Amino acid sequence: MQEPQWSKDLMKKFLDGTKYSGTRQPKEKVISASSLGKEPYYLMLEYLYGKSDDQEEYGANTTGSIYQLGIDSILKDDPRYWIAKRMKFELPNGWIVSGEIDIYDTVYKMIIDDKLLSGGGFESAIKDDINSDYNLQQAVYVMLMDKVENIKDVKAALHAVNKAGSAGKKNILKNFELTLHDVDTIIEMLIKKTDAVQYHIGNNSMPSFPDEVCDIFKYGKTNGVANRCKLYCDYRDKCPQYQQNSHITTNLTLKALEPTKATKETYLPGKDYQF
Repeated sequence: MQEPQWSKDLMKKFLDGTKYSGTRQPKEKVISASSLGKEPYYLMLEYLYGKSDDQEEYGANTTGSIYQLGIDSILKDDPRYWIAKRMKFELPNGWIVSGEIDIYDTVYKMIIDDKLLSGGGFESAIKDDINSDYNLQQAVYVMLMDKVENIKDVKAALHAVNKAGSAGKKNILKNFELTLHDVDTIIEMLIKKTDAVQYHIGNNSMPSFPDEVCDIFKYGKTNGVANRCKLYCDYRDKCPQYQQNSHITTNLTLKALEPTKATKETYLPGKDYQF
């Protein structure tokens, strides 16, 4: 059944209104706050192809952005809260760290990140793992506030909303402060991560060591296809590994290809891949 025009018009408004604010051109030496936890292989694709504000279809990120816009409209006239504040900081190696905080509470010096999560994502977030993507992203924001705004001793928290939550289970949302690495440690981690990418830029190669390539089954799989590649990666149409493996959809073939701990290295890209 063909989608009616009124639906197309409405979806276009939603997509246009939730465009990514951190768009950048290919081969810019920029790492975003949300990318510190990403593998060098993913960061190389990000470097090579940049980030676009184009959105062709409604996804989970669209829903999250609409929720964030609703929060922004509530807080925008209250001087206590800063919203959507974007900052940049140059590392000693010349790379730029960029990030946009959701909310900053000036009374409590608290950065508050809004996350609209699935049931599994919610359970992961509330574990408060200092090295999780959630915690690392917020730690980068704290560093930016320290170095760019010269505001010291800033803390960070999550406003985590569970899309699969229920009143009965009392798991709809949780607001909690995060455990974070200190500012100096985060800068060291950012330098190490960007130096790894810079090495491959200089050698015209793609990352290939086990700790450099993407954990494609990080978010599980559907019919044998890695969810991370199919649903959460902006570079799947350009990634040489996705082109070789992840587009195959027949269950029989996928079962034969599906990696185990003993064969996970078969996913590694070739060291001599050129760009």
